[in-house]
Amino acid sequence: MGILTSFPPPNLPTPLLVLRMDRVRANLAQMNHLLGKDISRWQPHLKTTKMPVVWQLLLENGVRRFKCATIREAQVLLDLATAQNQSIELLVALSHHGRNLESLAGLAELHPHHSLSLLSEDPEH
Repeated sequence: MGILTSFPPPNLPTPLLVLRMDRVRANLAQMNHLLGKDISRWQPHLKTTKMPVVWQLLLENGVRRFKCATIREAQVLLDLATAQNQSIELLVALSHHGRNLESLAGLAELHPHHSLSLLSEDPEH
């Protein structure tokens, strides 16, 4: 799109979502710096971006530990990591029951080369 001289650009409808990948990359570099250049220590929650394009950038930069809450987030990230041939650790930080729990078990079986964990307060789990 080029350099924006006004924001939002006058020809785009609003409201709109604008993703500044230059700022995402700068934030990622800053996080790497803050972690002593050991990005593997970081475990970002997927809800902060909700965007596979950002998750792909995180994977490309060495992030291998993630948290999520929803089955959909888990599925998309696991599929993305598998497509990139990257093994990850994924913590589902919300207790699921019934069909959702069965779906998580199915994802774990479908992606055995990843580590999938679930936080739960249910003794039956």
